[in-house]
This record gives sequence, structure tokens and C-alpha cells, in this order.
Amino acid sequence: MQQMNWQAESLHCVAFHTPDVSGLPAPDLFSKIFGSYPLNFNSNPAGAPPMSVAAGAWQNFSAALQVQPGRIEIILSAPSSTDDLPDPITDIPQALSAIREVAVALVALVSPVRLALVANMFKRHSSPEDAVAGYRSNTGVPVPSSAIDLTFGINVRKAGEKSGVSINRIARWGTGVQQIMMLMVGHAAPTMGRRVIPVETLMLDINSVQQSNVIGTDICVALLDDLVNETKNLISGGYDYLVG
Repeated sequence: MQQMNWQAESLHCVAFHTPDVSGLPAPDLFSKIFGSYPLNFNSNPAGAPPMSVAAGAWQNFSAALQVQPGRIEIILSAPSSTDDLPDPITDIPQALSAIREVAVALVALVSPVRLALVANMFKRHSSPEDAVAGYRSNTGVPVPSSAIDLTFGINVRKAGEKSGVSINRIARWGTGVQQIMMLMVGHAAPTMGRRVIPVETLMLDINSVQQSNVIGTDICVALLDDLVNETKNLISGGYDYLVG
């Protein structure tokens, strides 16, 4: 059961750290990690839970940095498209290498107790039946072709090969639809239309088990390698690799 030709909606790397070492404001942290100042910045108003987001362009990606007490998240996605369909990340291995690069810069600035790498992926299909057939092929779960909104998830832990840290390997396969809103212009007044595309989905959440102490920088880098390698192996090997 090979899982080929997935496209990524977004990749996320999350560093969980002690709340009292939040460090630099989001724009400055973005600048240190990505090497340029963000194009956009916003933060919650006073009285709301503290959170700030800095965003900009980096290499071939749209990049964002979300900062909350005890949690910093890097998000990479494809640049905005002028088409009615949003552009996905098609070269996932290259994108995984890119997010590892900026994550290494992040862990040098904070003291994580836990790291996570999340990949949100999909395959577009011409019909819901084709999406269900792909789901059956990828998971081995017997479901009728008329089934909709399927979800199957499993977590199989293992020790990281480079870091030795225990890793959760959570995989969730599913089916659904992408809904695209479009402005339709004809002889009458413009109207809003909707395009619905059947998809298979795969969410991988590869994360380290909570540590009682701060993870050293060298172990963090080795752990990031483990998270990236496990993500690549799960994309190519799928369910068989996860449970093998």
C-alpha cells in the first residue's frame, strides 16, 4: 500500500518550551529564523489570550511564525495562487528539508521540552468513489464505495534512530471535499459559485514524548532529523511502514 503523489496544504513545526522563556517578539524572532523581516504582523488585543503572528515570504514558500506562551509554531505553505484552486506544495521532500532548516535556527534560540512536525496532505480525485477507493488502498480498511467523510487514525510509537527520544507517529487518513468559492460573472449581476473537489487526506503528526527536562540543542537537531525522516518514510511507506 504505497502512498504516492501526495500534495501538502501546509507543513508545521512546533516547539513547546517553558513559558517563562518566550524570548523575542514574533517579528524579531521571525527575522532571526528566516533572515528577513516579516511582511505582516498582528497580535491579540489586551485581555485576549496572548498570541502574535508574523508572516512573510521565504524561498518558495509563504512562511508564518505563531508565538504563544510555551509554544512557537513555524508554518510553511505554497504562495497564494491567482487561480481558483490554491497551490499546494508539490515537492514535499524539499519542503521538509526547508522546514528543518528554519527549525534548527529556532531550537538554537529557545529551550524546547518537546518538538512536533505536522504535514497536512491531500490527493484530488474526479469522484467521491475514487477518493474512497484510494482510502481503502492506503489503509486496508473495508468500506463501501458509497461511504463518505471517512477517517482512520493510528499512533505507533518508536524511539528516534538518531536522537533516541521516544516519538509518537500519528497518522490519520480520510476522505472529504475541498470547497472553492468563485465569483461568476455573466450577463446578469455577478454571483458567487462553489466548486467541490473530492479528496483523500493524510495528516501526519510526528512528535516527541514530553520530556521532564529541556532538550539540549544537539539532541534537538538529531530529533528534528528523526521527525523529518519518519515523515518521509510514512509518506512513501504508508500504513505498512507505520505498523511494520
